[in-house]
Amino acid sequence: MHRYDQLSVLVSLVLLGIALSSIIELPIKPLTLIVLDRSFPLSLSAPQIIALLLAAMVWTGTDSMVRSHPKVRSAGLWYALTFCPLPTLFTSVAFFLVLPLSTNRPFWLGGLALIALLLSMIIVGELYTIDRNDGIARLGLNLIAYLVALFLYIAIYKEELSPLSAVAALAVSGLLALDLLRVGDTGRTWLCALVAGLVMGEAAWALNYWPISGLRGGMFLLLIFYVITGLAQQGLLGRLTRWVLVEFAIVAVVGLILLYNYAP
Repeated sequence: MHRYDQLSVLVSLVLLGIALSSIIELPIKPLTLIVLDRSFPLSLSAPQIIALLLAAMVWTGTDSMVRSHPKVRSAGLWYALTFCPLPTLFTSVAFFLVLPLSTNRPFWLGGLALIALLLSMIIVGELYTIDRNDGIARLGLNLIAYLVALFLYIAIYKEELSPLSAVAALAVSGLLALDLLRVGDTGRTWLCALVAGLVMGEAAWALNYWPISGLRGGMFLLLIFYVITGLAQQGLLGRLTRWVLVEFAIVAVVGLILLYNYAP
């Protein structure tokens, strides 16, 4: 099957799964997560179970399409895996954003159409960047990655359990950094993504103790993530100069001022 035929099937299955989530009722599964010798009771609801299944499906579907490209097959497994996180995390975010609209059919159908369009554009953009060093496609993927990161950081910051929030921020940041930093050697990309994830996990843990709103906390985490991944990307491209450091320092200071004065 041609990769674009696979894409149409994958997007159709994602839309079907989202549609079924408003109809199917599954029992809640209680779980216990142990982090740093502390136990955290968790429960998986029906939407969360379906979201996990859709995320797994998008990951495997994207991986299959990417691996069909000769350049990716020759580059190896670790390079192929850098294409999967962004479509997967986008699907998870989009699922939970459109789920509350199920009672309003026009908005719900519009949300489904938008998910189909954006998911298709993300995967096509990922495939397009394999052959070409296209600035527009890369810019679009970066923008979506930062928007996905913002939504996830806001959701993470609303959690009251600091160790769990730190683990979630580490995972989300590391996965998104793989896509953002796919600009050079694969080994260095994974190393920088791991470092970015660890830094964001520590930042989320510390920031969780600050009495600020979820939106402000999420935006602050996004600012840190932007600076870290931006500096890492410039380093991987061999462009990390004194003026680049000054530029990102200015962005960080301006961002902090705007967050302090204008964020809700």
